[in-house]
Amino acid sequence: MSKGFRELSWAPIMKYFIRIEEAVKEFKGGVVNLASGSPDVVPRPEEVMDAISDVASRYWGEVVSYPPPGGPRRLRDEVRAYLASQGVDLGGMDLLVFSGSMHALNVLSLALIRAGDLIASENPTFTDSLIPMKLHGASVRPIALTPSGLEGLARGVEGVKALYVVPTANNPTGMTYSAEARSEIAELSSEHDFLVIEDDPYRALASTPPPPIVNYCRAHTCVYVGSFSKVLAPGFRVAYAAVPRELSEVVMKASEVSLALSSLASLVIYALLRKGLVARYAAEGRRRCELRLKALVDALRDYMPYAALWAEPRGGFYAFIKVPGVNMDKVLDEALRRGVSYVPGPAFYLDSPDLSTARLSIAKTREDDIVRGVKALSEAVKSVAPGPIT
Repeated sequence: MSKGFRELSWAPIMKYFIRIEEAVKEFKGGVVNLASGSPDVVPRPEEVMDAISDVASRYWGEVVSYPPPGGPRRLRDEVRAYLASQGVDLGGMDLLVFSGSMHALNVLSLALIRAGDLIASENPTFTDSLIPMKLHGASVRPIALTPSGLEGLARGVEGVKALYVVPTANNPTGMTYSAEARSEIAELSSEHDFLVIEDDPYRALASTPPPPIVNYCRAHTCVYVGSFSKVLAPGFRVAYAAVPRELSEVVMKASEVSLALSSLASLVIYALLRKGLVARYAAEGRRRCELRLKALVDALRDYMPYAALWAEPRGGFYAFIKVPGVNMDKVLDEALRRGVSYVPGPAFYLDSPDLSTARLSIAKTREDDIVRGVKALSEAVKSVAPGPIT
């Protein structure tokens, strides 16, 4: 076992999901799921079967073979066109395909990160994404993410190898970086010569997001990572990363270490893209997110104590709430007893976790159940609060 693996604590998000799963087994009624980040509406079975039949008849030799380095060229071209339709300008960057975004981040870390490197990251963030970088010996400097942007960004990126951000419909906060914040990140990456790792899986589910950071960056200062897990289904395990051309060869070589990409899954995604179905699923998902987030925010206003705070989410799955003076980790057990789950905020902090925060997700839950869940959560908060809370 490597030293980095021994010293790495188990992903805190997974610890909470195990805790939730155990509690749900004991709960007699249905639990409102405000915890999961996996979408509940997936492609129609008949459309997926048609895509499988199509690629099997056309590309059988490719289906039963190892995928080429970087993924099938036809899929890479379709993904590039799909991203262009969303306003993502990759310019002269090379686009490579991976088996999920965590595989992409693993490969990028293997190729680009060295022991002793310093990585800056928004905080809070999806902390699991930083595990591969830590395993390769990097240390992480948190930069506070606030509704107005990254606090002290210019100081925070001094001397770093890379900056990791989820700038659109952020996980866990639901916030979307402004165009000005994105432009500033791009300018600083050029000025200080660090790499921006822009993790953008929720873009297709966001409401009119600004152009991605990669659009503002010079070609050599950004890596753009995305996935089909949120607009289709995580089981396909197909993601992509656009990398500067001068880094393409080393990243492609690193990807050959695992050979994790499925030829069948990647070609099925190709067929769904070609038929316009991915764009349709994304549009349906975006509308679904808008309706559910509205139900969530309305319910928070109606039922949560007045002291509760949250940033207005702009698409995607999440809202991040803060109830000053209340330990939301302790509230979780009471909430589960009342039939609602969520992820306490400390799971998403790199340091100095705010115990009064929690991530609420609408990914798997319809509007009426969202309202029911927020009512139960409000009662749980009031039952655990150290004193009267209004």
